[in-house]
This record gives sequence, structure tokens and C-alpha cells, in this order.
Amino acid sequence: MAAAVDFHYELTGTGWSECRVSIGDVRCEVTASYLSDALGELASAVEDVLRWPGVDARAVFVEEPGEYRWRFVAAGEERVRVRIIEYPDWGGREDEAGKTIFDAECGRRALGQAVAAELRRLLGVHGLHGYRAKWVNNDFPSARLASIDKLLERDGV
Repeated sequence: MAAAVDFHYELTGTGWSECRVSIGDVRCEVTASYLSDALGELASAVEDVLRWPGVDARAVFVEEPGEYRWRFVAAGEERVRVRIIEYPDWGGREDEAGKTIFDAECGRRALGQAVAAELRRLLGVHGLHGYRAKWVNNDFPSARLASIDKLLERDGV
């Protein structure tokens, strides 16, 4: 049986967000500040997961201070390993220098569907202008959502 994927992203104030992810019984909650395009980077990484079966994609959620690095690495043709690594400060360190706080595998399609559904929910709640007003430095990742939707429509993804 495939592991269920749950993804929830919330703008909690001007320039702040919380993200909850679970794959099967593995759960994690992380936050991000407007110092990075957290949701845009995550959507881009998920787009890569759907486009390339041999993926090695990343997204960064910048904190004040610190960061959470998301890693998406192929775990077979239809599966992906999702890791979230926590760092107490910013910088380009190796993954091993951080603390892994989430590590689970799921289907590529299940991940894409969960993220796309949450992106659509966020857009419905905030709209393009409301999202920009709350997130401050970055627009809603509309093009990424459209691309994810197209990739999910393809046969075999």
C-alpha cells in the first residue's frame, strides 16, 4: 500500500509561514520567513520531481536565523525520497552538517497531487494580490502550479 501524502501550507502573518507535511506516519512542521521564496522553491522542486524520474531537487525555507533544506531524491522510477534537514544558520553546507528532521518515501504522483491541491487552496483563500501582500517579496507560484497540473495530466506520471 502506498504511503499517504498530506501537505499543508499556511501564511501565518506578514512574511511568515508554517508548513506541515506527512508521508504515512512520518510527520514534520517547519516555518519560513519572506527572506526566501519558500513556496515557490518547493513548487519548483515538486515540478522537477514530476518531470524527471531520476530527480535530485532542493528547496530552502529560510528562517531568522537558520534554514530548512528540502531534498527530493529519486527512489526508483515512481518514488521519491523526501528529506528535510535543519540548520541553525544560513549557508551552503553539506547535508550531513545539518540535522535530518524528516525522512520518508512516497509516490511521485502522490506528492505532486498533494502539493498541487494545497497550492490551489492557498490561491483560493488569498488570491494573487492577497498572497503577495502577505508574503511581501514574492508572488504566488502560478506558473509552477500550472506546470505541475500539466505534468500530473500526462500518462505515467
